[in-house]
Amino acid sequence: MTGIVSFPPVLGQNSYQRLLYQALGDHGFECVGGELKLGWLLANRRRAKVLHFHWPVEHWQHQRRFRRLGTAAKFALFALRLGAARLLGYRIAWTIHE
Repeated sequence: MTGIVSFPPVLGQNSYQRLLYQALGDHGFECVGGELKLGWLLANRRRAKVLHFHWPVEHWQHQRRFRRLGTAAKFALFALRLGAARLLGYRIAWTIHE
């Protein structure tokens, strides 16, 4: 089985996510928990191979005070983490809904 990490984590009330990962399970993928942090990415390279983003906006958009500056900083951190994940051999998958 190939480990796939869902961002955000699979929600019990979201039938789309349940059906998606159930179907991927039929093709050799197993949904595993994870974090988009360097320490986790380093420690779990053998356990997970794919990082799957459904709604990535929460990873790069800042919602509070100093929104513009916060978004720029949050986006830079997100880009660095994605770059590190790719260098470590992770595959990145996106599901675009909007």
